[in-house]
Formats: sequence, C-alpha cells, structure tokens
Amino acid sequence: MVRFKMYRHDDAAPDGSSHSGEPSPLEANATFINITHPAQRQDAATRKKVAQYIGVNFRNRSKPMARREANGSGPKPGNSKPPSQRQLRARGAPIRDWIDRDQHGLRSDPFTSYPIRSQDWLPEVVDFFLNAYGPTHLLRRTATGGPRRYQRPPESTTETSPVHQYFQYSLEHPVMFEALIALSLSNLRIHHWEQGQVDKETAYHYGNVLSTLQRTLGEGDGYRETAVLWTILALLELEYLAGNMTAFEAHINGLHRLVDLHGGLAYFDKCKLLGPAIRGVLALWYFLRVSVTNDDLTTAVYNEASSDQHIIAPNVLEGLNAEDSTAGPVRFGEGILRLVQERRLSAPVFVHARDIYDNWQDVDLCQNSPYSVQNALNMELRERGWNLLGNWLLPNHGGLTLADYILLIGLQHTLLDTTHAERYSPFYRPAVMRWVSCCSKFLDRVNQQSDAATADLLIWVCIKLAGSLTATFLRARSDSEDDPRFRLVIKMMSRYPETGEWSSLQKVIQRFQWREDCLAFWYKVWKMVVESDTVARNGYIA
Repeated sequence: MVRFKMYRHDDAAPDGSSHSGEPSPLEANATFINITHPAQRQDAATRKKVAQYIGVNFRNRSKPMARREANGSGPKPGNSKPPSQRQLRARGAPIRDWIDRDQHGLRSDPFTSYPIRSQDWLPEVVDFFLNAYGPTHLLRRTATGGPRRYQRPPESTTETSPVHQYFQYSLEHPVMFEALIALSLSNLRIHHWEQGQVDKETAYHYGNVLSTLQRTLGEGDGYRETAVLWTILALLELEYLAGNMTAFEAHINGLHRLVDLHGGLAYFDKCKLLGPAIRGVLALWYFLRVSVTNDDLTTAVYNEASSDQHIIAPNVLEGLNAEDSTAGPVRFGEGILRLVQERRLSAPVFVHARDIYDNWQDVDLCQNSPYSVQNALNMELRERGWNLLGNWLLPNHGGLTLADYILLIGLQHTLLDTTHAERYSPFYRPAVMRWVSCCSKFLDRVNQQSDAATADLLIWVCIKLAGSLTATFLRARSDSEDDPRFRLVIKMMSRYPETGEWSSLQKVIQRFQWREDCLAFWYKVWKMVVESDTVARNGYIA
C-alpha cells in the first residue's frame, strides 16, 4: 500500500520518502496524485496522467442503468439538436455546414427529424423547388368546373400552403425528397448539359432515388405510399428533360401498374394535387408516344387498346360551358377576339388561352424572377395544353376545331419557350418539328379569302415556330434551307403572298401575342428566307 500525506496549499511539494528523502520505486509509480496541491495542478504531465486515469477507469466504464433505459420499451427522448461538426466528420459526411433554417422556415424542425447532408447546391435547389416548381396549383378546376385559385398567404399568417405541406411530406420520405432534389438540380443545370449528359450531382441523386425506390417497392405494401407516386412523377419529369425515352417509358409502365393497384384513375380524383399531376403526365406520354410513331398528327388514328392502359387522360376542363368564355378579364389581341366573335374557338381552348394571357406575369418564367410569387403556373398550364393536344388525336378530334388546334400549338410552343428547362430538353426540337409538319398541311386547308381569321392565326403560329431558327436562347438554331421550319416560311409566303412584305406580316403578328425581342427573331427569320436563293429562284415574293 502506498503511503501518502495530505498537504496544505502553502506547503512545499513532496520530493520522495519521508524516511530517506528519495522516492521509493513504489512511490514513484504510485497512481495517486495530490491534484489539490497548486504545484501539481499546474504540471502538464500530471494533468495528462489524471485525465487518462479518469477516462480509463470512470468515463468509459459500463453504464448498466443507461443501457437498460436505451433498450427499454418506453419512449426515448429525441435529439432536438442537429449533429455537431465533429459528429458529422466522424460519420464521413462531406459537409462544411449544417442546414439550419431558410427563408421559408421549413428547415428548423423537419431537417432535424430527417438529417440532410449540406452540399453547396442544396439551399439553392430547395429554394428553387419551393418557389418555382412547388405544386401550388392555381387553376385546378373544382368538381363543378369552376376555378380553384390559391393565393399564398402573407408571411405574417400561420396558414400552411399546399406547397409547404407537400415539402413537409417529402421530408418524412427520403425517396421523395431525393427525387425533388434531383428534379430541381436538373432544372437549374440543364443549361450546361452537353447532348443530354446529366451532371454528376444530378446523376448522384438520381441514382439514390432509383435504389431507394427499389427498396421501398420491395417492401410488402410499399406501393401504397403516396410518396412513391410523387417520386415516379418527379423521375418522369427529369427523364423528359434528359431525353431518356427508355427510362421514361419504363416508369410510365410502372405508374400504370401503381394506378391499377390503387383502383384506377378515379381513385385519385379526390387528390387535389396528385390526381391532376398523374393525368397531366399521362397526357404528355400519349402525345409523345403518338408523335414518335406517327408522322402525320393531322390524321392520326386513335388506338382503342391504349384506353386500357390509361394512356388517354380525361379532359381536365370537363364541365366548362359557354358562360365561362365571357367571364373575367381578358387581355387578348384582336386576332383571337375575332376568332371568338366568329365562334371558331371552343370554350375549353378559350378558357385555356384566357388563363395564359391573364396570368402572363407568372407564366413567363424567363422575363421575371425565377422565383415567382405564384408557383408552378407554367407547369400546370403545360399539363392542360398536352391534354387538349391529345384530344385532337381522338375520334372527331375530341370536339376541337381546326382553329382550336392551331391556337393550342401556338400556346404550347409559347409555354415551352418560357419555361426554366423544358426548352432545353431533347424532346423540344422533335415536338416543334411535329407542329411544323402539321402547320405545313394546314396551309393547304385554310383559305385566306373564306377564313381570314384562321389564316391570320396560322401565319402567326408559322412564324412563331420558325423563330427558333434564330432564337439565341434555344439550341435549335439553324441557317439551312433544308430545315423544315425554313421551308414552312417559304410555303407560307407562297400561300399568302402579302407575307412577303415585312410591314404586312408585322401587322398580322401584332394582332396576336408578341414581344419586341420575339419580333426581332421573327424579322431575322423573315429576312433570311427572303434573301435566300430558294425564294429568289422560285419568285415567291412580288
């Protein structure tokens, strides 16, 4: 046993044995240290030895009581604080900062329950989704056909908007959150993709989505989760942007099976966001499928077998009547108003056009801030446009007139050109070329003498489609005289000779929707065609 003595704070430190004046080996190796003495308290080696002793013998020893509490069946206290930098580094997380809050106030509690690894792009991506891509749909129709408009509440209120609820729900389902991150990243970075090659960050999240989705569907009732359907819808949009037709078709087939397992499309009629979103993407798929397999969309034959696969989505504008055509403020040009007066437009197409023009400040995502006050309006109107275009392929053209279809082409082209990312998709150019082919055939059918209003509409749509020849914000530019858009303008000039004069053509254009920058692109196209060798050779212009 090691003998020791207690010392007062003003005594000298002991040097060794009290008998010989030298410390014995046992005393020299003694584990007891009088840390209360000021001299020993200031000694670094002494403090280190004490700390090691405490760590080995006390701090790291077994704690049976704590272990029993952790393994018990009772409620466990949650950790309300985000992990520290030290904890994150120990996990191997490539993180510099923990996401705490954002301007929406959604990252305080939800991000604690579902830890998000902060990346440089994550705050921007989440903000983009919440502002520009979140499904706060404004123009969804009620069961009676009336408009259901939603205005975002002031920041001072405590009301929760649909987009907030949607985002909160995604935080509880990692597969859905990963899909939203991948989709928003694709919108932000598609401008830099080369030939559809997805950037590495988007590909990383896309891979995480696929693996997590596979595990979720592998569980017994995993398909019942609404998050699975939202995830597939996000994947479809991403694959549309990337131009991956194979993956798009595979997930469409998966969506069909999930819809069948839920009892069909009628099951989702009660869902204010999910139901219309599913119908919109199915309408887009029908249009893409038919346009890829049929070059002549003007005489496309409806395939009865497709109805069994839920390819055709019911018209979202069912229930509209003639009174809807005169309700509300309208900012049309005289060209469309003339078509309305001559009763050449049906009520669904008129209402669709009215919603675009009356909400133009929120539809045009290129001229305004990418974070519009109203969310997802462009996306919703595109869904409706694809649906109406698909109706043209039904028997009797789904009740649409020729002027309806021409106007729908022009409006859908406008919606695509004013999006964040869809105009950069590999599907953009094929869609435009299909419409060019349709308008070329319509030029043979529309007589300017007997139907001047429809002829003016067709001229406007033709020059709009050809504007992508010189539009600097698109990747579809071309100066080739063999380009179908180039030949479309030549045919238009041949059919309507007055369009060979820019002043006459400009008067027709200004009867419809136009902007100064678009007018400049259209003038460049007109001048390029007028000065071409083909026009000079055939003498189309007087």
